[in-house]
Amino acid sequence: MCLSVFMLFACGKGNMNVCIEPNKTVARVGDLIKVTNCGDDLPGGVDVELDWGDGSSRAEGATGEHTYVTSGTYTIKLYVNGDPASERIEKDKVEKKITINK
Repeated sequence: MCLSVFMLFACGKGNMNVCIEPNKTVARVGDLIKVTNCGDDLPGGVDVELDWGDGSSRAEGATGEHTYVTSGTYTIKLYVNGDPASERIEKDKVEKKITINK
């Protein structure tokens, strides 16, 4: 039995197509940023979260919406079972930079 998406690689199920995609990579403070899952649906029992990179609470799932309140450059990261997905999946698929202007 596979316990995480990382274990799927070792369970003979092949590589999962996992990725996230924000609707904007440059936005203004207060704009709504939407992140979608542009890959395969993950199997049940896998804990998936989005970290917005600004110290706010993580969002459950591989999709979500967020509003930044401070300008800056942030990295949105996908976490699977508490670990950064970039440990097992190509970083450019599961970590996206976003610039927030005033």
